[in-house]
Amino acid sequence: MASAFCDLLHRNWQILRPPAPPPKATNALRFGILGTSRIAPFALITPSRSHPEVILSAHSIPRVLDSYADLVNDKDIDAVYVPLPTGLHYEWAMRCLAAGKHVLLEKPSTANGTEAEELFKVAREKGLVVLEARHFVFQPSWRVFLGEVEGEGVERVEVTMCAPGAAFGKGDIRFRYELGGGAMLDLGTYHVGALRAIFGAEAEECLSCEVSTCAPPNELCDTKFNATFRFPNGGTGEMYGNIKASLVELATNFGTIQVWHRKKRVEDEALPAGQEKWVTRREVKKAYTLKEAGVDRPSEKYWLTYRYMLEEFVNKIRGREGSDMWVDGEDSVRQMRMLDMAYEKAGLPLRKSPEFKLETAG
Repeated sequence: MASAFCDLLHRNWQILRPPAPPPKATNALRFGILGTSRIAPFALITPSRSHPEVILSAHSIPRVLDSYADLVNDKDIDAVYVPLPTGLHYEWAMRCLAAGKHVLLEKPSTANGTEAEELFKVAREKGLVVLEARHFVFQPSWRVFLGEVEGEGVERVEVTMCAPGAAFGKGDIRFRYELGGGAMLDLGTYHVGALRAIFGAEAEECLSCEVSTCAPPNELCDTKFNATFRFPNGGTGEMYGNIKASLVELATNFGTIQVWHRKKRVEDEALPAGQEKWVTRREVKKAYTLKEAGVDRPSEKYWLTYRYMLEEFVNKIRGREGSDMWVDGEDSVRQMRMLDMAYEKAGLPLRKSPEFKLETAG
C-alpha cells in the first residue's frame, strides 16, 4: 500500500514537474495554434515540450502572426491545432487542408455529420492527416477498460458526466447556436464516444432525448441532456450530462460509466426454473503506460491523454506504426451522426457552421 501511494505521488509530481525536455529533432514538425483557447496549454503546449519531434511556431513565443489566415498560409508551419468554437472548426480545418497543413482538430470535429463527411473526404483526397482530438481514446487505461467488456454481450450502459456551471458564463460560446453551441455537442462528445466504443457498434435509433435549454435568445442551445439509444444487439445506451451542474450535483454525478452484461446461466449451478442470477465483478486495474496496457510502445507514467494523442498524431504524419489507438475520419463522421440523431429526437435543429468561401488561386 505504501509503495502504491509513493508511486502515485511520484507520478503526480512528474505531471506537474516533468523531467527536462529532450532536444528537438532537426526535422521536427512545426505546429501553429489558432487562437488563444484555454484548452491549448493542456492539449498541445505542455505535451509538445516532451515530444522531440514537435516545435510550436507562431504562438506566443517565438512568433505571433496577425491573423488566422497568416498562420494557416505560413510555409514554415506543417500542422495546425484548431481549438476554436465548434462552429468554426469546419471552415478553418478546410482552410488548413487547402494550404496543405495537417490538422489536430478539437472535439467535436464539426457541427454536424454532413460537415464531418465533407471535411474528411477532402483530407483523404489531399493525403493529409486530420485528427479529432477525442483525447481519452488514447489513454492506456481506456484500452484496458474496453478489454474488460464484451460488446455483443452488453445489455445496458449508463454514462454520466457533468461540468461546473460556474465555469461558463451566459455569453459562453457553448450557449451560442451560431457558434455550434450546445451541451450535447460539447460535453456529450465524451458520452457518445464512450457508448460507441463499449458497444463496439453504432446506435440504430435514439429512443428518447430530453433537454433543458438556455433562456431566450439562446433557446436553441441545450444545457442539460438525458438520452437513450438502441444498439444493434438490442442493448441500450443512456447518457446524462449537465454543463450547468451545481456543486451538489458534481459531488455525486461528476463522471461515471456503468456497464451491465447480459445475464449468463452457469452450467453447474442449479437455479429454479425462471430464475436468473446477476454476477457482479469488482476489480481494480491501472495502466498509466502502454506497456501496462499490453502494448510495447514508448510511453511514460506522467504522460496524460493529450500527450498520448500527440504521439499518435505525429506517428500518423510520419507514416510510422503507432499503438493502434486512433480516431479515423469515418469514426468521427459516425460520432457526429449519433449526435445529430440526439438533437433531432430532442426537437432541436442540428448545429451548423457559418458559410464561407475558400479563395482559390488563379
